[in-house]
Amino acid sequence: MKIHWNKEKLITAGVFILIALAFGVAYTQSHLYESNQNTKFLHGIAQSGFGYLQQDWLAKTIDPLPAFSFLVYLTYSVNQNLFYLQYLILLGVYLFSLIAIASYLFGIRKSYPELFAFLGLIFVLHSRWVINAVQRKLGFNLELLHDGLAQQYLLGLEYQNSTFGVLILLAFYLFLKRRYVWAALCLGVAAILHSAYIFSAALVTLAFCLSMFWENLQGARTAGKINLRALLQAVKQPFWVGLLVLVMVLPVLWYNAAYLGPTSPAIFAQAMHIQVYDRIPYHSLVSVWLNTGAYVQIAIMLVGLILAWRSRLFPVILSLFLGGLIVTIIQVVTSSDDLAMLAPWRVSILLVPLSTALIVGWLVHVIYGWLGPRLQSMQYAVVLVGVVAMISCTQLGWMLQKDYGTSYRYQRVMRMMDFAVKNEAPGQVYLVPPGENDYDNFRLYTGIPIFINWKSTPYKDVEYLQWYQRVQLANQFYGANGPQRCELLSQIVADGGITEVVIQGKQATLDCPSATEVFRDTRYSVYALSR
Repeated sequence: MKIHWNKEKLITAGVFILIALAFGVAYTQSHLYESNQNTKFLHGIAQSGFGYLQQDWLAKTIDPLPAFSFLVYLTYSVNQNLFYLQYLILLGVYLFSLIAIASYLFGIRKSYPELFAFLGLIFVLHSRWVINAVQRKLGFNLELLHDGLAQQYLLGLEYQNSTFGVLILLAFYLFLKRRYVWAALCLGVAAILHSAYIFSAALVTLAFCLSMFWENLQGARTAGKINLRALLQAVKQPFWVGLLVLVMVLPVLWYNAAYLGPTSPAIFAQAMHIQVYDRIPYHSLVSVWLNTGAYVQIAIMLVGLILAWRSRLFPVILSLFLGGLIVTIIQVVTSSDDLAMLAPWRVSILLVPLSTALIVGWLVHVIYGWLGPRLQSMQYAVVLVGVVAMISCTQLGWMLQKDYGTSYRYQRVMRMMDFAVKNEAPGQVYLVPPGENDYDNFRLYTGIPIFINWKSTPYKDVEYLQWYQRVQLANQFYGANGPQRCELLSQIVADGGITEVVIQGKQATLDCPSATEVFRDTRYSVYALSR
């Protein structure tokens, strides 16, 4: 694909980059390392040699995301701040895809008032400050308009491998522009970096190929050449596109089967049952996540389908919607844990933001088309309002961004972890309360291994069961008192080789013969164990 640059295109590209940067600031990012980053980044950062993480039990389990871990390894080895830049780029891809698709359907880029009205509304709907304010004042979660069902999402406060799903949105636009090879590459890269996208990528690829075949066939029919040769020609292009996606995802399918596949049916079923019903029922059980907010999102997706009617986009999003719906119904009827883990409703993380953009684009186009002739003298005012909305959201996002990581709770736990960093040594393994979110980033902040936590899990079934046993043992320790606690501590030392124990609570102590207090503040204390 040849790109001929000229001055106008360069200016347009420069303006978009500025708008995309502004959108990223308005959306905001959490500081490193938060939430899912502590799971998805662990293997890559451990491989980079940070601290003693290579000795961490979880870091030594089978890596479920080797391609993304390699990206994390490369990035961290150069400069960890590049993670922020990577997320900004992906946010820019997301924004470009929404603008491009909405413009393809409704032509909003042909009119500056329509374009900037669309941008202003998209900024407002994605502004983290606005989202927080609306939630606080009205009790409505604006994230329902661009997140998926079951608390799953394409974007999020933290950069992670699931964010590469924006490439599937970009693939939609490339398909509309008949850039089929580039669309296939986007689908393949998204699935490689996050295998959970294989299901969505398969549905989209199927829709691409069927649409291409039908269009080629219709072209041959129009030319009066319906014969075997014309039929083969109609099949040729979609065949190669589908094959390209398949070739790209085959290594992922092989890796998952070879390294993460069932050890035995019984062990795999036990691990899946714990994951579905105990650890993430809010992601995996329709009976848990199907609520009023979910009905709102389903309605948004249906409206998006209607707006895409008679366009080349319709069969693509219909394929995603019907594929997700049919497999969801099968999961509900069969109560299959395997399908629950597949989470076919994950297709909504693509359909909801796309449908919201289509709704906003259609409303802007229709309203401006209706009022446009009467607003000739106000066109600059419409553009100005859109620009002001974008600037305001960006400024508010920047102010909010600066506050991340400054809360008292955050600073309080940092004092304890700073002590751990100052006194780190080879062979250390910390025992921390597994269910407390305060300690989720202990590994990536300190570089010191921990015994276990609830947030981060392995993916291989036998390792998952070992993880669950460790969690139960740690919970028993923190729930016990007196001699029983010391007996459990001895068992944990034998199983996990722990050397330090974190105790939470102002008055809490660890009265075991092997434990010596080495740190205490108003909330946390650390005990070193004699070896």
